[in-house]
Amino acid sequence: EKPVESVGEGLARGMTAGTAPPPGFEVPIIDLSRPCDDHELVAQVRDACQRVGFFHVVNHGVPGEVLHSAMRVTRSFFELPEAVKMRVANSKKGFIPINGQPENAVRPTALHEKFSCSRVDGVDKRTDRAYYDPTGPNAEQAALYFGEANQWPDRPIDFEPTWTAYYKSMELLTGKLMTIFAHALGVPADFFKMFHDKHVTNLVALRYPPMTAEARAAAAGEAEAR
Repeated sequence: EKPVESVGEGLARGMTAGTAPPPGFEVPIIDLSRPCDDHELVAQVRDACQRVGFFHVVNHGVPGEVLHSAMRVTRSFFELPEAVKMRVANSKKGFIPINGQPENAVRPTALHEKFSCSRVDGVDKRTDRAYYDPTGPNAEQAALYFGEANQWPDRPIDFEPTWTAYYKSMELLTGKLMTIFAHALGVPADFFKMFHDKHVTNLVALRYPPMTAEARAAAAGEAEAR
């Protein structure tokens, strides 16, 4: 039997940076309306992960109104004057303007502005020692992720409840995917979930304002130099 090649091996064999995907390459579309232990669903996810490395999901259970409302309030927030958005500016949680310097990111925001939040279930990671011990050996690095509370803008007025609903919907979807992954690997259904009960996942929105090709190239080059 031919061994399954890794995603990296497949990409290295089939394409290089700046080239088109090989002929016949398609991103698998997975219908999540079936139970997590459905044999066909599990087989499709396993094949997509082994053969391609990623997939597109449909019938995922995130209500359309929740998704559209999240997009609406996010767009409205980004369209506010910069001075208004800067009221919730924060290098860890909240708003980061173009050319801002997020402390917990690999690159500066040279081409986009950003808004992010973390868990919305009432867990205060600043005081819960299961997340963050300010006296621990890695306190400085941990503070980049756990040292700030979510920052919520007061405009649009429904921003916080809308993002909260979307975050919770995505948590449920992520839990379903982890269950399917577990079935695909032949391990207990809660194998991954039990390692993620104290997750610190961020929900992030990026906005790339219109830029000329010259300005975009210059900003990208400057970010690369940093």
